[in-house]
Amino acid sequence: MKAAISKSEKRRFSRTKRWPLTNRGIPLVISILAAIIIAGCVQSGDDRVDEMRFDDMFVRWFGHASFELSDGDTIIYVDPYVLPQTPAKADYILITHDHFDHCNPGNVSKIQLNDTTIITTFACIEKGLAGKTNTIKPREFFEYDNLRVEAVPAYNIGKDYHPEGSGIGFLATFKGRKFYFAGDTDRIPEMANITGVYAAFLPIGGKYTMSVEEAAEAAKMIKPKVVVPMHYNSEKYGIEGINANPEDLKKLLEGTGIEVVVMAPFV
Repeated sequence: MKAAISKSEKRRFSRTKRWPLTNRGIPLVISILAAIIIAGCVQSGDDRVDEMRFDDMFVRWFGHASFELSDGDTIIYVDPYVLPQTPAKADYILITHDHFDHCNPGNVSKIQLNDTTIITTFACIEKGLAGKTNTIKPREFFEYDNLRVEAVPAYNIGKDYHPEGSGIGFLATFKGRKFYFAGDTDRIPEMANITGVYAAFLPIGGKYTMSVEEAAEAAKMIKPKVVVPMHYNSEKYGIEGINANPEDLKKLLEGTGIEVVVMAPFV
């Protein structure tokens, strides 16, 4: 029993413990057990997943706030501060703000082609990004053949790390599913206006962003089907002071109908 491998998968990874909502009619439990047996890569009792699959799409978390969203043909990166050694080239790169752990021009160049579209803030572009760069502000959007990207507010309340207007979050609608990449933000009133989200990627590390408890309250406001915690336990990427236990988020969202999927970083 072996799932089909997309062309982008063939270039890189072998770990295959997945979180599929559907898998060509195969029950979820059977598909997950098969992935564990085939891959032999996750210790017993560790329910973290290496990738999330939605029909013919997948999401991978490289670590910290860095993600890849792809259907095997179109490849989208979000905040590519953390990358594998041989990353695939990007069609789109979304960057939430200009801090070093999100906007890294050197890493952008590793995944950039001449026709790669970059969508970010003006401050991030000023750090030295080149190519097809597009600035965006909250409530603005871009539409492409298979992707719609809308910016939403992201900022801190009561702390100075991310003043209002310095960064953004993204609503990325790809192949009919809306994904919310929150960026570095606290729980803010504007989240009440975010609707129809399939999967929300929320920071939980506290200090610079929401804590676990605040992320749980944000999830209740947004009401996504799935929440993926991010931006925590990032010492190996050079960011300290944001330790958190994602299992606590699961407990806080029990009984809400929102599923928490804890991903294992690829890097």
